[in-house]
Amino acid sequence: ILECTPTSSVLIFVREGDLTLLRSGLMGAGSNGVKAGPILEKSMAEGSTRGTYLASLQNYPGKLEFSYLPPNTQCVLVQPIAGGAGCMVLGANAARCYTNKDLTRVELLADQLGAELGLTA
Repeated sequence: ILECTPTSSVLIFVREGDLTLLRSGLMGAGSNGVKAGPILEKSMAEGSTRGTYLASLQNYPGKLEFSYLPPNTQCVLVQPIAGGAGCMVLGANAARCYTNKDLTRVELLADQLGAELGLTA
C-alpha cells in the first residue's frame, strides 16, 4: 500500500481488545496507543464496507483523533475491515491525493485482509 498509493502512514486496528496489528510508514508522537474516536467508530459501524475519506484534514475538527499520524498529515482514509471488525487508517502528506482507483484498491485489500485474519463483525 505504501508503494502503490500516495500513502505515507498505515495503521491496522482491530476493535476487539482495541488492538493495533500494524503500524508502518511515518507515525506521529502519539503512536503508542490508538483509541477509536468518533470517526473510527463510525467507520467500524457493524456491516460497514465503505471507507471514510477525509480529503483535506485541516478542514475537520476530528484531526485531533489522529494524533498517532504525523502532524503534517493532510489526508486520511479510514477503511473498515470485515464489516466493521477493524479498520485500516491510511495517511498521506498531500490533500485530495487518493484517486478512485486507489480507493477501490484499498477496499479490496481490506476485504482480503479481513478474510486472512478471520475477522467478523
